[in-house]
Amino acid sequence: TVDVRTGSELACDPGEVTVTRGETVTFSISNTGDLPHDFVIGDEGAQDEHGREMSEMAAEGMAGEEHRDANAVTVPAGETVELTWTFDGATDGLRYGCHVPGHYEAGMVGDIVVDA
Repeated sequence: TVDVRTGSELACDPGEVTVTRGETVTFSISNTGDLPHDFVIGDEGAQDEHGREMSEMAAEGMAGEEHRDANAVTVPAGETVELTWTFDGATDGLRYGCHVPGHYEAGMVGDIVVDA
């Protein structure tokens, strides 16, 4: 289990985690802030795609809608949510981040280093 903390400071702590190829990791994401966040695992392309989806949801007045995908969860304010991921596919350039509009751009992102 890897504990990740998010909050009002728009950062993910830790800013980097190291895992082993093939390892299954449960991320326990705690949101100590007053705003909802999300937590998305993926390479830069997946992060960009999720960011676009979140921007579209915000434009349609659906900001704050909860979602749970294989690689993404919503973390409501004051709550802890878990996401379990197996690092057996493409592992180059993986990151985790929050795509509530403006959060990723403010630095709410972390790197995932996958050891062989």
